[in-house]
Amino acid sequence: MSLCAKIQVALPKEGITVRRSGKYQTVYKVTSTYRNAKGQPTSERISIGRLDGDTGRLIPNDNYWEHYGSSAIEVLPSYDSVRCVGSVFLIGSILKSLGIDSMLEGCLGKDRAGMALTAALYMACRTNVFEHVLDFCEGHTLFEEPLTSQSSSALFSSITYDERMAFFKDWVAAQADTAYLAYDVT
Repeated sequence: MSLCAKIQVALPKEGITVRRSGKYQTVYKVTSTYRNAKGQPTSERISIGRLDGDTGRLIPNDNYWEHYGSSAIEVLPSYDSVRCVGSVFLIGSILKSLGIDSMLEGCLGKDRAGMALTAALYMACRTNVFEHVLDFCEGHTLFEEPLTSQSSSALFSSITYDERMAFFKDWVAAQADTAYLAYDVT
């Protein structure tokens, strides 16, 4: 489960620290404490999510579920904000009419294909780095789990050379014999 602002849990009572980085407060679970070679107190910690400033509750990431298991989850209602549907619907319809969704599903499997389509929608709408992809996913109507910059990095690194080539072969096979294809790597 990715970091999703619609899922919130109570902040653990012990063994955590909260640090501000930019506009967000990140919550860490302290995994061990010790004194370093200079005798200074030191700790090892892992991020378990982000603190929601409005509610004071934790928006958990994957590490939270690994360390704390399931707990009482508060899922916020889906009508908590206005969603933008126009551009996502249009681009999604074009990708579907071209058969790209089924090509990706054949090459990557259902889950990763959905994430790849969400990434493509973000790139087409925002032409921006993936640092703010979660904000985009929360503000647009998408049919997949929301992407984060971390989950998009994991997605891109999981796609193998053979999977990319399988997609390109499917894409070329779907084109007319007189069509020209261009691939921009920038």
